[in-house]
Amino acid sequence: MTAEALIRLYYTHFNTRRLEDAASLIAPHAALEQLLTGPQQPGPRGYLEFAKLWLHAFPDAVFTIENISSADGATYNVDLLSSGKHRGTLGVGGLVFRPHGADARLRLRELLQIRQGAIVASTLSFDLQDIIRQLVHVDSAALLSRLTRIFALAEELKLAQTHEERSRELVQRIGFELDAARHVVRPYFK
Repeated sequence: MTAEALIRLYYTHFNTRRLEDAASLIAPHAALEQLLTGPQQPGPRGYLEFAKLWLHAFPDAVFTIENISSADGATYNVDLLSSGKHRGTLGVGGLVFRPHGADARLRLRELLQIRQGAIVASTLSFDLQDIIRQLVHVDSAALLSRLTRIFALAEELKLAQTHEERSRELVQRIGFELDAARHVVRPYFK
């Protein structure tokens, strides 16, 4: 089987949920770097760990190969489009994306090294800002509520400038409200 045929089969197995078959195309000690999950086990076990995590977040996920290229015949750059509805929590490094049913179309790039008919290394990369843009739902009503409180506290602070203790109290409350507003805008931070 050619390397390109192996790569196409690898993603076909994922798309048809034949994960064990996809894992069988990976060498037992293959180095896997799926930046979404951080450190992971090598080989087929690491692949299955990643695939299950991705399918938890996107149960209907499909990987579409947009391009396969190789400069040396051993390392292949695979441009992918992953599409699916965001239905489960997705952890990316220290960030957590809670589901809200977004129809996601995420661009990924997988760098695969192939030797003797098996994947011996894989590095998956992605555009974090694209993931944030597509998977984050900002609760506008909650944000407006926080901003209203911040503006009201700012007006109180203007009036309390000559009262040091009251000013400190207001600054503390403003800090709390700013933190809460930031969490509404960036809910993916733990």
